[in-house]
Amino acid sequence: MREKGSNEVSGGFLKDLTGRVKFRYLGLGFLWAWIYATWMTPAVFPKSAGLTVQNDISWLISCGTVVPALFLIPLLMKGRDVSSVPWFRRLGGIGTSIGAIMMAAEPLFGIELPAVAYLGGILTGVASALLWICWGEFSGKVDIEISEVAVPCCVAVPLVILFSTSFFSGVVGGLAICLLPLVSGILLEFSLEDEEALDPVPLMPKDERPPFMKDFIRMGIGSLAVYACISFVWGATSYPNVVGWGGTPVFPFLIGGVLAIIVSLLSIYFARSLNLFGLYRWLIPIILFSLLCLTIGRAWSSFLSYTLITVAQFGFDIIVWVYFTRIIRKGICPAGVAIGVNRGFVQAGVFAGSMCASWLSLPINDQVVSLTFICLVMACLFVTVVLSVLTQREKLEHAIDPAKVAQGGIDADQRIDLICEQLAKRYGLTDRERQILGYLAVGRSLPYIRDELVLSKNTVDTHAKNLYRKLGIHSRQELIDLFDEGSGR
Repeated sequence: MREKGSNEVSGGFLKDLTGRVKFRYLGLGFLWAWIYATWMTPAVFPKSAGLTVQNDISWLISCGTVVPALFLIPLLMKGRDVSSVPWFRRLGGIGTSIGAIMMAAEPLFGIELPAVAYLGGILTGVASALLWICWGEFSGKVDIEISEVAVPCCVAVPLVILFSTSFFSGVVGGLAICLLPLVSGILLEFSLEDEEALDPVPLMPKDERPPFMKDFIRMGIGSLAVYACISFVWGATSYPNVVGWGGTPVFPFLIGGVLAIIVSLLSIYFARSLNLFGLYRWLIPIILFSLLCLTIGRAWSSFLSYTLITVAQFGFDIIVWVYFTRIIRKGICPAGVAIGVNRGFVQAGVFAGSMCASWLSLPINDQVVSLTFICLVMACLFVTVVLSVLTQREKLEHAIDPAKVAQGGIDADQRIDLICEQLAKRYGLTDRERQILGYLAVGRSLPYIRDELVLSKNTVDTHAKNLYRKLGIHSRQELIDLFDEGSGR
């Protein structure tokens, strides 16, 4: 537990960034970097001009394969962690890099073998799905406070690599990008061996788990709508109007990514509550304004549209990943299921938005249909879907209640309440400290407590620090021992 008083916010925050996150935890960022550097720059596919909609058919095959793979792999594993099977997790990094090289055989090496490129597309789809799920499982096993810093920092990796692609090209540069998933896989291996950071939460018994799949699907449909709009804007942006190096929109991408990191870190660390449904609310105006800017067709509007949509994309990626990590930490479902369903809908949105931009590009250029009309339709569909998700928020946020366990004529809640009252009187705890003690006693994390009590991170940390000091304990295990003694066990 981090001990941080109200006058130590800045120092503690910087300490988290510099001391708690190791380089190996940023491996997820290399997977993101491979996707953006491959499909959104001409470094690997020069003819793409930085547009996913102009990439060769291997992109279509890869993107079309990863969606069912993300849904099916957790189902086939039947609750078992993918990362617990060495060859599966290794196939994630190795297979994605091999598949990437196969897809790029013609542009990089001049070897024209369509069948090889198509097989490479299938391999990258399946293998990258494994890598996504394995990183999700790691995020669910690692200490939650480490994960909450590491995930936003991961976004810095694609920003640095995308910037770097502006300065090199050819076989060496393209091959380096193809090997990024391998780097991600290697870092995953090291991360999973870091026993000091790992703190896995056991799954609740099947008969005690609340139903969650309908809620996951509802939120997944919202994610699909968000990414369909994001990918449509990326595909429909007039790139000649966007300032950048090497034919890619580097500046708005970098600005948008940096802003997303800052906003996400502030939301995670200092917001009173990290709420996925609140995230949708601030996404709506950003995405709608981005669509509006897209219709103007000027250099400044294209730049602003691309910057805003990048903020929305990275911000959504970070917050949703952290949100689902917290769900995993509650033990209500396997990590692979939570991440697989979430990423499956995200990739489906990417596919749908990119295809929509591709199919409509010719009619828009021929003035058969106006871009303004298409953006208006996209905006209406987006708002309708997201608002329908917002009306279904009541279940998932409070899905878990402490298990009722009969003991000595009273259930577990009553027993814990009695011990909390005894400890509060004995050690002079305040009402708020006694309330937080009750949450800690049933295994709730500090992020969960601040969400439930609608308190800032600093406030909860300060109360927890004072609570531990008064009780004379220094760890969660000592707290558990204290309650075991109080119950006579």
